Amino acid sequence: MRPPEVGSNEPTYFPTNWKQQVDSDVGLIFKDSFWLDRGLLSVVQQERIRSYLLGTSGIPVNHGVCVFDLTIANAVICDSDYDRIFLLDLEAANVAPVPFYQLACIAADRGPESKETKAFFEGYGVDSREAGRISEELNLFTLYRLMRAAAWARDRYPGLLEENIQRTKPVLESTLKRNSW
Repeated sequence: MRPPEVGSNEPTYFPTNWKQQVDSDVGLIFKDSFWLDRGLLSVVQQERIRSYLLGTSGIPVNHGVCVFDLTIANAVICDSDYDRIFLLDLEAANVAPVPFYQLACIAADRGPESKETKAFFEGYGVDSREAGRISEELNLFTLYRLMRAAAWARDRYPGLLEENIQRTKPVLESTLKRNSW
């Protein structure tokens, strides 16, 4: 299947840049009244969160390969040399802003304050001081990743929906509180 022509009304299945990816994902997240119906957002909050998530496309950073299913089960450590790690199972990979999106994938999966997240950040070269400096971007990308996962579960795997909602709620509530929305 070829991607749709530029300017066509067909959905873009193969985004060619991060802005297209964000627009597509935010459209999926807010395609219906799901967040309102569950009482997780008011109409005003939903519009503010939508704008907040769309802001991920405007952050001027480098882009690189990020994997949201990054686990030891999807990697091979060559000859016990931790400088030679090869990733397998890259079907859950995309090109996204680094380091934010990769860090957010780990934080979304393990929890922003978990010891696993902190260990990953340290291994990635982001110490607690640097994490504090980029905390707003990390929150933004973590919320984006969590809400995207919930939208995916809603549409594709309802058995994971409640788990994804429970992961999303604390970050969503914290974002609303931090921004007085």
